[in-house]
Amino acid sequence: MRLNDHNNLEVVKTMTIPDYDVEMCIVAVNGSLFVESPDFDIRIPYCGTLDLDDSIIELIMTDAYERILETAGLKFQKQHLSILGSLENSLGGAGQDITKHEPAEDPITKH
Repeated sequence: MRLNDHNNLEVVKTMTIPDYDVEMCIVAVNGSLFVESPDFDIRIPYCGTLDLDDSIIELIMTDAYERILETAGLKFQKQHLSILGSLENSLGGAGQDITKHEPAEDPITKH
């Protein structure tokens, strides 16, 4: 068990989810249980108990991982659009679509 005093987070159980080949954890934060992937800073509330069979916990963690991926994807898309908007504004062409551009000429094949 690992205890992180800064977040008052304790890793209660760790399992590898074979469908995704990722490690998932059940963590306790201030007395509440969550499923967390070490790869993302996202926690999903854990509604089961710790005495469930590992195969059931694995299913719960697989579902949580899919929800984490969905949430992370939405966050990434929002950040991506924000960066594109900022870049367009800084280039002075808010009406220009910077995602559609002509490829740069290759100096080697230009001859």
